[in-house]
Amino acid sequence: MNVPALKHLSFVILSGLLWMMYIPTAAALTQNEVQKFLASDGAANDQFGFSVALDGDTALVGARLVGGGPVQGPGAAYVFTRDAMGIWTEQVKLVASDADYGDRLGHSVALDGDTALVGTHYDFGSFSGATYVFTRDAMGTWAEQVKLVTSDAAASDQFGYSVALDGDTALVGTHDNVGIIDSGATYVFTRDAMGTWTEQVKLVASDAAASDQFGISVALDGNTALVGARLDDDVGISSGSAYVFTLTGPDTDEDGIPDADDNCPADYNPLQEDTDEDLLGDLCDTDDDNDTIPDDVDNCPLTDPDAVTDATGCSIAQLCPADGDWRNHGKYVRCVVRETRHFLRSGLITRKERRAIVIEAAQSDIGKKRKN
Repeated sequence: MNVPALKHLSFVILSGLLWMMYIPTAAALTQNEVQKFLASDGAANDQFGFSVALDGDTALVGARLVGGGPVQGPGAAYVFTRDAMGIWTEQVKLVASDADYGDRLGHSVALDGDTALVGTHYDFGSFSGATYVFTRDAMGTWAEQVKLVTSDAAASDQFGYSVALDGDTALVGTHDNVGIIDSGATYVFTRDAMGTWTEQVKLVASDAAASDQFGISVALDGNTALVGARLDDDVGISSGSAYVFTLTGPDTDEDGIPDADDNCPADYNPLQEDTDEDLLGDLCDTDDDNDTIPDDVDNCPLTDPDAVTDATGCSIAQLCPADGDWRNHGKYVRCVVRETRHFLRSGLITRKERRAIVIEAAQSDIGKKRKN
């Protein structure tokens, strides 16, 4: 069978089964690799493959009605991994710790590294919805980390209808919104160094209108978010639209630098000075020049990071500054001779290095009075 030359993995859902196909490039038209994913406990009406996500050698497959038999089950998501031979194997079935019939866990899924997002837009009983975060540890074990809900959750929101994940930032869409029926919204959550997820901002369309369903689909890459509104009417009834947002993140010190990029997020420092280039700004760095001498006892706290310093944190150039108020050239040279002797005796420089520094000082014009 001849296959058109494409360059991407394609997912095809047929009769509740998920097929993963590698469509080769024009240079390899004779090769076709096909593997079909099936849940180890698959059953009628599971809707396995309703949502899918892929990152590297890990795949995530949603089955939003699994576990219910003749009725709608709580849903689940299945993790598959690929081995060195290219064979995919089911590893684990992810379920919610508070699963209930009709939740539809797995309606939406997202995957990035060792973190998975699984949306349950019905959260049966109120349809307010939720999204679960699962993480994989160093041993390869997956566990539920947290259940995300919104700060303004309301019945019928269907929060979790769509999800996206990039690093420590998650997008969760809801096609309803308080105040304007079905106008939609999308929520941004971020994870801190302790692994805690926090709602940061609620994205809404600038021209929000009833029934737009803004948030029906979402995508995320870095600090750029894309949100679909399939029933927007801008160019005709239900013509649809998509909105692009730039996520700047919180700015605790209000210096115009988002906390994620600020080298002193709690201190106002718009210039972001960082003398020792250790990614910690001078304003909040207790050792600005990274010479192991704390600033509060460092006589020269802003020494060039590459300079040799003594026990007081100062370099020869700082102890005998070229722009100092020297009475004459001899005073400057004697300072250099004295300080280099101290550095030599302290084992900070060699005799050869000392000689070179002294000769350079003697040959300089520092301290010499200019003749009129």
